[in-house]
Amino acid sequence: MAKLGMAALTYLNDRCDKLKLAIFAKNLKLNGMRILTNWLMATAAVLIVAYLLPGVSVSGFLAAFVTAVVIGFINTFLRPVLVFLTLPLTIFSFGLFLLVINAGLIMLAGALIPGFTVTSFGWALLFSLLLSIVNSFLKRRTESPRAIGRDDVIIQKGE
Repeated sequence: MAKLGMAALTYLNDRCDKLKLAIFAKNLKLNGMRILTNWLMATAAVLIVAYLLPGVSVSGFLAAFVTAVVIGFINTFLRPVLVFLTLPLTIFSFGLFLLVINAGLIMLAGALIPGFTVTSFGWALLFSLLLSIVNSFLKRRTESPRAIGRDDVIIQKGE
């Protein structure tokens, strides 16, 4: 009897491991697609905002894609350090210094990427503001209600 119970537990454990592996592979695929979709939306946002502003230019789609990726990495790794280091100044200016940090990071991206140019600090400031608005608009249009925190949306059939 004990051997039968042990065999059943081993079988269930193997099935659970296979199920966990399948779920992990599915999530990895979905997350990879989500990252690519986010980069493509950010690329579209860079292209749209660069088209709207005469002080910002992008040489093509590849340069816009690289710009979106570089701005993403800068915002992920460098921006938090700068925000922390300038926290007293940010508090004193009621958060307006964050706009200066964002514009500076856009200028840095312009200096690093050959196909992306920003002519002045003012254009970088305006670019960062419009890029944020366009990114937000694009993400709201493409995400499902559940993905943006609307768990209370219920779809009922047959009423």
